[in-house]
Amino acid sequence: MPSVWLFVVFPKQDAQPYRRLPFMDKSHIDGLATLEARFWNQMDRGSDCWHWMMCRTDDGYGRSYCQYGGRKKTLGAHRLAYVLANGSLQDGAPLLHSCGNPICCNPAHLRVGTPKENADDREAMGRTFRGAKHHFHLHPELTQPGEPHNTAKLREHQVRAIRAEHAAGSSYAAISRHYHMHETTIADLVKRKTWKNVN
Repeated sequence: MPSVWLFVVFPKQDAQPYRRLPFMDKSHIDGLATLEARFWNQMDRGSDCWHWMMCRTDDGYGRSYCQYGGRKKTLGAHRLAYVLANGSLQDGAPLLHSCGNPICCNPAHLRVGTPKENADDREAMGRTFRGAKHHFHLHPELTQPGEPHNTAKLREHQVRAIRAEHAAGSSYAAISRHYHMHETTIADLVKRKTWKNVN
């Protein structure tokens, strides 16, 4: 019986600055008066930047929480400050600091932007993790190549065997079926794009 193929063409969507996600609305925060009294007292407002004094993430942003619609919601302290001052914020919308200070919660220093503006801002402030700041350089013990790597699917003797099989004339497809791996994975291994540490 002949195969029948069905193609579905979806209409092109207009580009959005970010995905349409639900708004966090101040009116849905449970115990709003208590939260506001607690929240604004957890920062040092002695200067132009209001520094968050409680817990922070690894990248320097303050973390806070609130009861929202009957559930505990954890979010950035600067995001909660924006919602409390302005009434609402779309979840996932990039929130930019005009002062460049991640722990600042002064609503006057915060504005909603696009992902591109956020990336450009991060680059201009020197907070892009690349080069010497990249995770691989800061923690080389966590990114060992080859067998010691926590996601390695092969052992070094298998890598040598695969390369020998290919040198003897086996195709990528045949080797990939034998090792239950994708052909591209085998090709990268044979071409030494991966497993460069194994001779």
